[in-house]
Amino acid sequence: MRYYLYLLIGLSISFVPFSGKAQLLDCDGSFYVSRAIGSDQTMILRGELVDRSSVIWDTITTVNRRLGPMGFSILFNQIIALDEETLDLIKIDRSGETLMGSLRNQIDTNLVYSSGTVTPVGVRFELVGHDPQRGDDVIYYSTRLDRDTLRTGQNAILSPENVQMTDMGFSPVFGLNYAFDRESRKVLQITGSLVSRYNYPSQPTIRQID
Repeated sequence: MRYYLYLLIGLSISFVPFSGKAQLLDCDGSFYVSRAIGSDQTMILRGELVDRSSVIWDTITTVNRRLGPMGFSILFNQIIALDEETLDLIKIDRSGETLMGSLRNQIDTNLVYSSGTVTPVGVRFELVGHDPQRGDDVIYYSTRLDRDTLRTGQNAILSPENVQMTDMGFSPVFGLNYAFDRESRKVLQITGSLVSRYNYPSQPTIRQID
């Protein structure tokens, strides 16, 4: 089985009572991973690091979707995730999934989407579009989550060199957006749609972070 790590350490998961069927998640220093089951299911797990040497796993839920990029929204206390096939954007908690809407008419369906996250304040879902023909990332999308209807803006990715981001996430301390580039095997910093490599060292033993 492959595991896909899409959320930053520091995001967590504990049960919070809620008036309704939703069983919300919270932040307490844990992290999430998604695990593909076959071709049409994804399991969401919570990981808690113990004594810096082992991880305790807790299954949150399993959804009948092939999920791609995801992130934790402190606005909803839920995971926001993109369905790779339908391009639906959904919210996930212990009770399962809730459909927020489809991005199919707002993003380029010819691109591949494997890198995305949620902003620190939880109101935007950030997504990178990869062009398989060109072999690099070309468009940076930003979807507003706190409106009745999803609204997505876009900008061309600005980088002096081709990039292939395999995952990205915001630092909860500095509020900066970072990604791992499969091309250079370096950590990148993203400001708007501007990509900077700075002097981050290459990581030759890491091919990609999913």
